[in-house]
Amino acid sequence: MARFEIRAYWIGDLAQEYYPDKDYSAAVRIFNKDLHYTRGLWGALQKQGYKEGDRVFT
Repeated sequence: MARFEIRAYWIGDLAQEYYPDKDYSAAVRIFNKDLHYTRGLWGALQKQGYKEGDRVFT
């Protein structure tokens, strides 16, 4: 298993980590759906200051 580096990730880079078999735009689209539909995740992200359209995760 590859070691996960702790750093700021662009949303597309993080999406590609989760969906390496998808092309860039498909991975981002699926990842964004996951953010919204995974129970409790969207609310938890918003509490941490994440807003729709943010492109970097720290």
